[in-house]
Amino acid sequence: MKCEYCGYEHNAKFCPNCGAAAPEQQTPAPPMQWQSSADNNNINREQRNNGDFRSYQNHNVYNRYYSGIKIRSIASCIILTIITCGLYSILWFGNLNDEANYLSEEPNPTSGGAAFLLSVITCGIYYFYWAYMQGVRLDRARMLRNMPPKNQGLTFLLLLFVPYAGGLISLSLMQNEINNLA
Repeated sequence: MKCEYCGYEHNAKFCPNCGAAAPEQQTPAPPMQWQSSADNNNINREQRNNGDFRSYQNHNVYNRYYSGIKIRSIASCIILTIITCGLYSILWFGNLNDEANYLSEEPNPTSGGAAFLLSVITCGIYYFYWAYMQGVRLDRARMLRNMPPKNQGLTFLLLLFVPYAGGLISLSLMQNEINNLA
């Protein structure tokens, strides 16, 4: 198939040239273009691969994912968690889950409430799996925005083994990454 943004021929879910999602995965809205539609039909492959044209179109790919996600202050989330004796962390956990699912375009997302319930039912075992998968989701979200992955899943998982503050540090790093991607 041919990438709608850069014209590169490929058979993957994401274009290896510009990182745009394949047509099956894209939202139905057509990308905004800086040239009239009559001019766009006359653009040859060399002009599409021009740095200025690609940069502008990649910018539109990024804007297509603008979500309006609330950027949270990490310090205020930590303070609220301490003041409420950990109750705020339940809400924070659910929001992080839902926002990461949205940013990464997770095909079969588990809601934040369901993830918390699974963590409670499994006596916290699901929480370890969730922390690792948050890193995977955030890497997918970074790749959708043409950013290199950080492979943070293992970091989030290992931080949970740090006594007392490991969970807060892990949630804080997840929030920082979501703030950067939103």
